[in-house]
Amino acid sequence: MKRFTKIGVAITVLIAGGQLAAQPSSAPAGKAAPAVSSANLTAAQMVARADVMASDVRAALQHVQHLQTLARQEKDVIKLTCVNDKYLELKAAANLFDGTAATFTNSLDTDDRTSAFDEASKAAAAVQTLKDAADTCVGKAELLTSETDSTSPDIVDDPTSTLPFDETTSVGIEQPGYASPFD
Repeated sequence: MKRFTKIGVAITVLIAGGQLAAQPSSAPAGKAAPAVSSANLTAAQMVARADVMASDVRAALQHVQHLQTLARQEKDVIKLTCVNDKYLELKAAANLFDGTAATFTNSLDTDDRTSAFDEASKAAAAVQTLKDAADTCVGKAELLTSETDSTSPDIVDDPTSTLPFDETTSVGIEQPGYASPFD
């Protein structure tokens, strides 16, 4: 009888989480959701956030696959290599997220759900970081540094300031000495 009660509670939590997951994400597109202390969240809120994180991970995988397609179409080997490297890392991070999300789902009715949710959140954040890195490979990410007017340093011994063999500015060049056959 306890088993049916636990299953009923889990189903209720999943249904409530599904209702909450249907709401649009409050985080702007392309940005990771701000980290919230999982100690303040209820189980239903954790499930809802886990569903949002899972959809974000799937969207990140699709986005990086799209970047691969763009790099192939441009026939840019450097971009494609960079995106492929990031895709492999992202796929591993997504697999890690799937494992931690499954652990979280299994621990909903225990006290371990908070730590499992935190691990899933860290894995989802790693996925978003790798997605941003893949965007940087293609050049679609916002650059953190902006180019400003820069001044070049003063060159003390600038060889282009004067002609190297000008008669007026050159120091007298010594004529070469020739070897004598009578030494």
